[in-house]
Parts: sequence; structure tokens; C-alpha cells
Amino acid sequence: MGKGRTVWLLSAAAFLYMAGVGATLAVFPLAVKAAGGSDLDVGVVIGAWSLVYLLANIPAGMLLDRAGPSRLVPLGFSMNAVVAALYLGGSIPLYLAGRGLEGVFEALIWTGVFGYTAKENRGGGVLASFGTVYGSMALGFTLGPAVGSAVYEALGANAVFLGLAALSLAAGAASWAALRGVEARGFSGRGGVPLGALRRPFVALSVALALLVGMFESNLVSYSPGIAGAVGLSSGGGGYVLSLYYLAGLTAQFSLRFLEGAVGSTAYPALAYAAVLASLALMRSGPGLAAAVAVAGFVDAATTSRIQARLSGALEGAESTAIGLGNAAWALGYTSGAPIHAALAPSVGPVEWLVVMAAFMAFTAVLLSLAERGAGVAGDEEL
Repeated sequence: MGKGRTVWLLSAAAFLYMAGVGATLAVFPLAVKAAGGSDLDVGVVIGAWSLVYLLANIPAGMLLDRAGPSRLVPLGFSMNAVVAALYLGGSIPLYLAGRGLEGVFEALIWTGVFGYTAKENRGGGVLASFGTVYGSMALGFTLGPAVGSAVYEALGANAVFLGLAALSLAAGAASWAALRGVEARGFSGRGGVPLGALRRPFVALSVALALLVGMFESNLVSYSPGIAGAVGLSSGGGGYVLSLYYLAGLTAQFSLRFLEGAVGSTAYPALAYAAVLASLALMRSGPGLAAAVAVAGFVDAATTSRIQARLSGALEGAESTAIGLGNAAWALGYTSGAPIHAALAPSVGPVEWLVVMAAFMAFTAVLLSLAERGAGVAGDEEL
């Protein structure tokens, strides 16, 4: 099967699955409360995924590098039908168990999909292919909540969960068609982590930037009502702020096919995050702040693909492990971002804290650009 067709089949699988996930997340707060849960129970159930996903990514990547993706990726997609069956049980313990299993299966899915894509496109085109898959994920996750809410209002939560099962099985079938015979072409059995690569400054700084991107997104999500107020919307307009951020990110991912050379350049991290910092620092209210959020969404999304492409290029032979490392760093930042703000600087307002986060990201990005230049990583060499 040609590279292009394989990427589009994997992108279709990613879209279908993430549409199902987005639909279920839209109804989880209502379903948990219908089962007798509190606001705390809602937070614990939804947050269980991020903790398990954080812990599962690197082991999943190591497993994928050894066993190959042709069975494990379709299995990861399809087993979310079992997760949906747990959700149909309608109790908080089953919701919690399902979210935890979802974190494990997603670690298998994404380390396998992106690790395979990096291996298959070795020598050029990784960044553009990553953008296509990430963009498809984002599109599904953007459309899913609206569809989930409509289905919930018409048919109830169980219909949404059955939809997740059907979409997961469809995604499993699409990924199986894309990955048949992969191991026979030499994509498995190489396992292990090349520890020397992890000591390279640009690898460590790429991981650090992934962590900061996760922290930034965590704060944006947690404090979106306050940011909406600064934009000029009601506090209930936080969803509009998040939609703007994610739509800008979706645009970035699908644009990577045309911006591959620019985003792959060593100057990109420093220049991109200088723009994010300047926009947030100079435009802290009104429509200007909305524009700054869009800039951050575009840059964060493009940078996520870039980081994963760099890591998988640096850890050749352990590409899925590299993807797991990047995913784990993002997940750690996403899990800890808002709690760190609450613990260290509760008096700092949400917009001002985004500026602080942007300053850390810009500083790290400058170091990353310098480290890549010093290591002789030029342009699209590893992307």
C-alpha cells in the first residue's frame, strides 16, 4: 500500500475514534451526575484518563517498537468498544474503570500510529504526515461534542456510548487495512531506548517544550471562563475561547503540508514563541486577546507535530518510544499545569498567568533553536 493511502486510512481511523471520544466527553458530566455523582466525581472520572495515559505512554511505545503496530493499533482502537460497554453500566466505578482503560488503549494507538508514520516516512515528509493525522484527530474531537450533545438530548447517554463502540470498531477496521503486513517490511523487533539520544540537548529541550505546551493548554482550559471575561464575553463563553484555540490548531496541522520547511527550520521555535509571547503580552483584553489565543493555538499545534517528528528522528529504531516520551511530557504538563498555578501563584490572574507560561515557552524555544543549530540539525533533515 502506498504511503499516502496509508496515512489517509490512519487519519480516517483517528477522525472516527476522536469523534466518538469527543461525543462521550460532552455527556460525561451529565451521566456521572445522573449516577449520583458530585462535581468532584465528575473531575475524578474525566481526569482518570490523563493520569493513566501519562503512565502508559512510554511502556506502550517500547512494546510497539518490539511487537509492531499491525495488531496492537487495531486492537487499541477496537478495545474501546469494551470501554463503551463499561460506560453502559451507568455507575461511577464503571465510568472510572472505562476512563482508565481508555488511557491505556490510547497510549497503544498513538504511539503505534505516529511511530509507524515516522518509520515509514524516514528521510522526509514526517512532519506533513503527522499534521494530517493530528489534524484529523482534532477535527473529530471538534465535531464530536456537538454531535454527542444532540444525540444525548434525543436518545440519552447510552446512545452516545453505543456510538463510541461503533466508531471504535470502524477505526479498528480502517487501521487494520492500513497496517496489514507492516512487520513483514521490517517495522518491528528493534525495541529498546537509545539512551545516548536522550542526553542530546535538543532532545531534552524538545521534551521540556512539550511539557510546557501541556501546561499552557491545561491553564487555558481551566481558566477559560476568566479569559472569556477578559475578551469581553460572559463567563459562560469559555467554550468559545477553547474552540478558537483548537480551531487554530486544526488549521495549523492541516497547513503543515505547505509549511513543512518553515516549521522544520531551526529558527522556528524561537520565532514562533516570540510571537506568542508578544501577542499575549501586548493584547490582554478584547478582540486582541482572542487573536493572541488563536496565535497560541496555531503555534502549539504545529510545535506538537514538530516535537514528535524531532524526537522520532533522534531516536531512530525506537520511534514509538520517542512518541510515547513526547506524549508523556505533554500529559504531565496537562495534568499538573492548573494545580501548579493554584499552588504557586493563586493571586495571579488567568491572562497574566498565560503570559508567564508564554515567557517560559519562549525561553525554552530559544534554547531549543540554539541547541538544534549547535547539533547541526538543519531544516527538514529529520522531519
